[in-house]
Amino acid sequence: MLAITVLELARNDLEGLDRQLAAKVAQAPGFFSNAPLVLALDKLPANEGAVDLPGLMRICRQHGLRTLAIRASRIEDIAAAIAVDLPVLPPSGARERPLDLNEGAVAKKPEKPPEPTIKPTKIITSPVRGGQQIYAQGCDLVVISSVSPGAELLADGNIHVYGPCVVGCWPGSKATKKPGFSVSK
Repeated sequence: MLAITVLELARNDLEGLDRQLAAKVAQAPGFFSNAPLVLALDKLPANEGAVDLPGLMRICRQHGLRTLAIRASRIEDIAAAIAVDLPVLPPSGARERPLDLNEGAVAKKPEKPPEPTIKPTKIITSPVRGGQQIYAQGCDLVVISSVSPGAELLADGNIHVYGPCVVGCWPGSKATKKPGFSVSK
């Protein structure tokens, strides 16, 4: 992969550019050593006048930058590039449109998230007999009594049994994150 530096000129000021490049090279000597460069002249205002392209390339070369091509839209810049046998790339449209952050967005009131459906814990106080099935849909199940063999306890949440329990229990029937099961006699 080849990294190419793009030097985008905002003004036609070669002396100012020379000072800026000298300051950058002083910060990191050797960083621009023989670095490939595209001179972007397409953002220069029309009233800036013609760019001294050979002089611009000479300044860049003095600071270690090697001009590969220019990007231009003005006729005089394109003619100067052709005169020195330098390829001309099409102008960039990246910054020609003002950025509108609200474009396409409809000003609408943010939707309120749906209220979670919280059901109260299902509490069983009478003994659960064999063959009986108790299902606590969308909530926890608490049994405060004995649970006989052959009974089934199911809950989408946790299951708590406070009494003797000799049965199959299935907490988290609907994939609750961390269902639990506890029995205390």
